[in-house]
Formats: sequence, C-alpha cells, structure tokens
Amino acid sequence: MRTLGIAEPGEDATVGKSRGCQWRVDKGTTTDSYSIDVGLFETLGIKDVRGDGAPKPVTVGSRKAVQTLRGGGSGCAISIEVTEKSRVDVQAAGASGEKLCPAVLEAAKLVEPELP
Repeated sequence: MRTLGIAEPGEDATVGKSRGCQWRVDKGTTTDSYSIDVGLFETLGIKDVRGDGAPKPVTVGSRKAVQTLRGGGSGCAISIEVTEKSRVDVQAAGASGEKLCPAVLEAAKLVEPELP
C-alpha cells in the first residue's frame, strides 16, 4: 500500500455488513487527503452493489468487478467478485469520488491477487 501513499498500519473497520480495514492517505490538505477502506461482504455479491447511479462494469485482474460513486459523490468504490454471493469492496472517501477512482483502482489491483 506504500505505492498509494499509505505509511501507517490500517485499522479494523466494520461498515454495515462488511468487515475489513481502513487506512488514511494524507496528501497535506483536507481537500486532497482521503481514506481507503477494504471490506469483505460474505453474503452480498457484485449484483447487490448500490451506489449513486448505475454500477460501471470493470475488470480487476481476472475478476469481474463494478465501479460506483457513493456518498453523494464524495466516494468511489470498486466491488470485486469473489463468488456469486460474496465480494470485496475497495473504496475511498474524500472531497471528490470521481478524482479518487484511479487510486481506488490501483488499490483494488493490489488487493485482487490476495483473494481466494
């Protein structure tokens, strides 16, 4: 995760039905800084993803995934299929979700090889 500007260890995080970790990326200003979360949904697949607008199909490694904006546009998420009924979400929240999507994709590329 150092390639993303993360130097500190992550913290355990539970968001809704997911469990995972959260990291803070400090870019020097509040506007440019953001958090990255990685969460496992054991009973929800990528077909269950909800966001602001329709999910955009993407591929991460060899896996199906979808990208969505969330939080009224302040967040970007990529949900990676593990099985038909489970997924891992990699998401970032900050000032602009659209600007965060490239960083989320880079983080998702680091997470994907570790998935079963």
